[in-house]
Amino acid sequence: MILCYLDKVLKIKRVFFISLLYSLVVLGISGGGQPAEAKKTFADLQIAQISSQSSVGNTNQTINPVKLRPGKGPNQPSSESNRLSKPVIIKSKSNAKELTPSSSDVREVGVSVEKLNSVSVDSVGLLSPRTGGLPENIWEGISRKKLEKLISMLPINSKSPALRKLTLRVLLSRAKVPGSDSVNNKLSLLLNSRIRLIISMGYIKEAAELMSQIPPEMFDDKMLRAEADALFMLNDNARVCSLVSNQVRKIDTSYWQKAFIFCQSLAGEAEKAALGASLLRETGESTPIFHGLLNQISGLQKYNVKSLVDPEPLYFAMARVAKAELPDDVVFSNNPAILRTIAISPNARPEVRLEAAEKAEALGVLKTELLRQLYAGVAFSETPEGTSTLDAGDKLGSRQRALFYRKALVESSPHETAKIISKALALAMETGHYSSSARVYLPVLKGLQPSEEISWFGKEAIRALLSAGEIDLVVKWFEFYGSMDSTNIDVKNILSYTRPLALISGAIDDGQWNPQMLKEWRSATSKISSANDSDNEELDLPKVMRLYALVYGLGYEIPDSYWDEIVNNARVSTIGPYLAIWESIDRAVHNGSLGEAILLFLIAMGENGPGDASNILLQKILFSMNKLGLNKEARVIALEAALATGL
Repeated sequence: MILCYLDKVLKIKRVFFISLLYSLVVLGISGGGQPAEAKKTFADLQIAQISSQSSVGNTNQTINPVKLRPGKGPNQPSSESNRLSKPVIIKSKSNAKELTPSSSDVREVGVSVEKLNSVSVDSVGLLSPRTGGLPENIWEGISRKKLEKLISMLPINSKSPALRKLTLRVLLSRAKVPGSDSVNNKLSLLLNSRIRLIISMGYIKEAAELMSQIPPEMFDDKMLRAEADALFMLNDNARVCSLVSNQVRKIDTSYWQKAFIFCQSLAGEAEKAALGASLLRETGESTPIFHGLLNQISGLQKYNVKSLVDPEPLYFAMARVAKAELPDDVVFSNNPAILRTIAISPNARPEVRLEAAEKAEALGVLKTELLRQLYAGVAFSETPEGTSTLDAGDKLGSRQRALFYRKALVESSPHETAKIISKALALAMETGHYSSSARVYLPVLKGLQPSEEISWFGKEAIRALLSAGEIDLVVKWFEFYGSMDSTNIDVKNILSYTRPLALISGAIDDGQWNPQMLKEWRSATSKISSANDSDNEELDLPKVMRLYALVYGLGYEIPDSYWDEIVNNARVSTIGPYLAIWESIDRAVHNGSLGEAILLFLIAMGENGPGDASNILLQKILFSMNKLGLNKEARVIALEAALATGL
């Protein structure tokens, strides 16, 4: 028993000796003057042990440090101390055709600083009313408790570009929050929810910029980790390592320990990184991918990443520095931010990047131009097999969509180019890629001038241009058809078919509205589809009812006789919004509570968006948006619903 007791005493003395060494080292590293903390963290033990060891692993191993941004790095002052104390306002691009700020707009624009006149930190935002944000009094008429609840109910991964943009606009707008004066010294539930939603939607840079406005003392461990993850995804190693260096001495968890070791390897501190990894193993933290990537970064051993489904942002950052190829299963993630990171990762196979890019672009977190570049970069041999692919009637994958795009780029004949685009868009409609494909082909569509040679292409061209938001080009096509022979039946059908869509989008002035447009549209629709089905009235009824609902919801009067013509064939649907949401929309609109109404619109349409919303719900939402002065936003939603229905 005495021997055991003496052994314990000796162990305690060893720990004390290590701690003493750490105190001396830390004082030297930090510049002196700062007292050592009583509680020793992982970093403390790491520094202490490396001081007492003559070598770690292969002493002849040299590591070339990764150069970080000037003035910032793991051993630089914490980024928290350098955070902006004033809110950052993102300057929005001036574009009359963009009704709500896109993610690319928010990322590309410059930054200016404006004062929030005696407003709580809860009210911070990147968008002001003059830079594309909603009014600062948007939350008038709603309690804080209700606001918190509605924010938490917002759809995260909406399939609708229009709703995603509107959601981002709400979350990024600076606005006075009810009851915010009572929130002090701690990140409120509301602000926490806003940041987490922005991150979940994949807008990492916007989330990082928003967090930079918040005093660091308000962040808890979870939010600090969210900030670090965001910076890892952005490949901002300088800022993240500054944050990690500060947090690893405060929060002794494996996450910060691993991040700290990675930052040490970036800074060329090979021995410290190796010892840190050894300490992790001793504590039972033996993550193969972490240690494998660290070894490859250090030049000790090549590591093959076999699987990486829903990876931690840290591992993404490590794989990028290690130049380790990402496995194919990484693209199975549903996280928009991860998909975007894969798309721009040079260490992923082209096919993997392409698949991720298509998903990320559709979710609004990747610029369409980057997807175009990936399409253009796919190599194809000029073989009969490649040509036959264009004639295939089956549903095509990413590589085949790239082939269509490449063919459209190099084709010199306007007629052949139009044929390729028409086929590509038709297949895209079947596979759920229509909106994305319309945006991809936009530069090619702009190069196709309306002419008699491609007059047959006008219907598809107008639909695609409307989907991409190019109203001015749509007007050119209508002017072209207006100059042609008015007795030409094909021209009449194209105009009749596309006029309602143009009306919904705003390409046609309200003064040109005539209910006769609806009858002409029905007639043209019947003639276009007559080759496929003889029972056209029954076949087109859902489209007719959808169009009527959208037009009426936007404020255009439809004669009673038009409703009477279809009422006998109408089917009763039991699917609709929850009564509570329906009534809440009415109250919010009646009270002029703009912010509450917008949140309810977004919640009511859900993740599937306008395309799957019932006619009665769409009509109510469009009518309510117009009443609240959101006419432009209503048109975007209505057009999206129309195109999704195949109108």
